[in-house]
Amino acid sequence: MLMLTFFPIFAISYAFPSNILNLRDDNFRELVDNRPNKSVIFVMFHGERCPACQASYPEFVKASRQTNGLITFGHVDCSRNRYIPHRFHVASIPTFYIFHPNGFSSYSSFSRSASKFISAAVSKMPNYVEKANKSWIDDRSLNAIVLIKSGFWTSMPDEWRALAFNFSDHPIKFGYADDRATRIAFAQQLATSQGESPNQADKKSVVYFIINGQLSEYKERFTFMKIQSEVYKQFNLPVPKKPEIQEKISSKLEFLVMCRNKPRYCVIEANAKAEHLTNETRKIAQKYAKDQLRFLVCGKQCPSQEMEPGKIYIFHPKKNSMIVVSGPSELSQKIEHVLAGNAEWEPSLFGTDDGKSNENKEL
Repeated sequence: MLMLTFFPIFAISYAFPSNILNLRDDNFRELVDNRPNKSVIFVMFHGERCPACQASYPEFVKASRQTNGLITFGHVDCSRNRYIPHRFHVASIPTFYIFHPNGFSSYSSFSRSASKFISAAVSKMPNYVEKANKSWIDDRSLNAIVLIKSGFWTSMPDEWRALAFNFSDHPIKFGYADDRATRIAFAQQLATSQGESPNQADKKSVVYFIINGQLSEYKERFTFMKIQSEVYKQFNLPVPKKPEIQEKISSKLEFLVMCRNKPRYCVIEANAKAEHLTNETRKIAQKYAKDQLRFLVCGKQCPSQEMEPGKIYIFHPKKNSMIVVSGPSELSQKIEHVLAGNAEWEPSLFGTDDGKSNENKEL
C-alpha cells in the first residue's frame, strides 16, 4: 500500500472503461450519496505512482465486466480529488469501500481478485433467493426463475444473488436448488409438458423459467449477462436506461490527465449557463459513441480562460493542436474530417508536451 499524500502529478492516469463510474469531488454526492438507496457501489480509491493500484486495476475491471451492471463499480483518483478521500479517511491506496443500503463498509481482504470483489459486494445485498422445490411446479400463478446447479459449484453463485437483488422490485421469485429430487422433478415436468420421455439423469446446471405456472428451459449461453437479458424478455419488463453521466472538466490539470496522450480526441463544449452538454451536442456524442472521441463539458470554469462559452473545442490527443467549432450545427462535419484524417488544425491553447502553457497560468 502507498501512503496517501496530496500533490499535483502529471503522470498518465489509468484508463478505466466507461462502465466504471469516474467519481470526483463534484459528482460524488449526486452519484453515490443521492443514489437510489437499494443499490450497491464498489469504489476503489487509487492514485498515481502506486504499484499496488496498478496490480489491482485488471481484476477490478474484470469484476465490473463480469457482473454487467448487477453491481456498480466506481473509482476515485486521490491524486486529483481531495474532498472525498478526506471525508472517508483514506490514508493509503488502494483502499476499497462498498456503499450499500445500510451505509458503507471497507473491503479489508488481502485478496484482490475479481471473484473476491464480487463476493464482498454481494454480501452487502439482501438475499432474495428462495430455496426451490418441486412444489413450485404445481403453482399455476407463479412467475419465477430457478437455477438448479450441477456439481460444478460448491455454493450458489454470487451473480445469482445479485440478479435476484436487482429484480426484487418485480413480482418474480428467484429460486435455487442443489438437490437431485428437485432436479428430477423439474426435468420430468418439462418432458411431460413437451410430450417427451422423462430423462432423470443428472444434467449440467440448468435455468428454468416459470411463467404463470408454465415451465420452460433456458437454452442460450450460460452467462449471467445473457440470463439477465432473458429475464427482461421473458417477463416483458422494461430494460432500465443507464443514467447518463456527463464528464465535466474544469482545470488545465484535468485536461492534461484526461486528454493528453490518450487514445481519444477530447471534444469539450463550453456551456457556462447549464454546465452540461446541450441537447444537440449530446445527440452527436451518442452518434459517435463508438469512435475515438471523448465528450466533455466545462461550465463557469474551463481548462483555459480563452475558451469561449457556446463554442466547442476538439483537441488532438498526441499533438498540441485543436479545432474551434462555433457550435453544435458544425460539429458533425468537423468530426468527420477528424476521423477521415483531413481536418485543419490550429495551435492548441495548452502549449507544448512538456506541460508549458501558452497562457503562463498556474496549474
